[in-house]
Amino acid sequence: MKLLHFILGVAFCVTLSSCGRSYPPLSEEHPKYETNAVVKALRHNKIGVYYNTPYCQENKILGAYDRRHEYVEICVDTHVGYDSGEIYDTIRHEAVHVMQDCIGGTVYSEAQIREWAIKEDLEFVMDEYNHRDHGIELEAVVMARKYSDEQIAKMLYNFCINN
Repeated sequence: MKLLHFILGVAFCVTLSSCGRSYPPLSEEHPKYETNAVVKALRHNKIGVYYNTPYCQENKILGAYDRRHEYVEICVDTHVGYDSGEIYDTIRHEAVHVMQDCIGGTVYSEAQIREWAIKEDLEFVMDEYNHRDHGIELEAVVMARKYSDEQIAKMLYNFCINN
């Protein structure tokens, strides 16, 4: 029976993006990004913002939101070759996931997101994410492109503080 619980636990763990990421981050602050409106809004909402975590290094990702531990990971070092605007896009993208978590679903309807999506958004999501995550990831990609840092920060305050 213990083996069955272990196997079920591992199977459940694999389906969660945040599973097993409880180790301490490498850096809690990055001088270049601490003045960003979205980073400030995340911190105000008691969401940790960490840079270049071991998870970033192990998975070569651009960013992640760990909903279980309530922090965003921004993988500055894996943005090599991207323009600096891509890091801000990643910050906005992960902030959208925080909003989705605060309200328990997507911010906009699927129809609205598909209307705003461009071909590159759809191709990126289809290529980079698991099928079950396409809806939330497409929304995060579209909103990160569509809205400014200030607009995303305002939405964070509205969706997360008032809920």
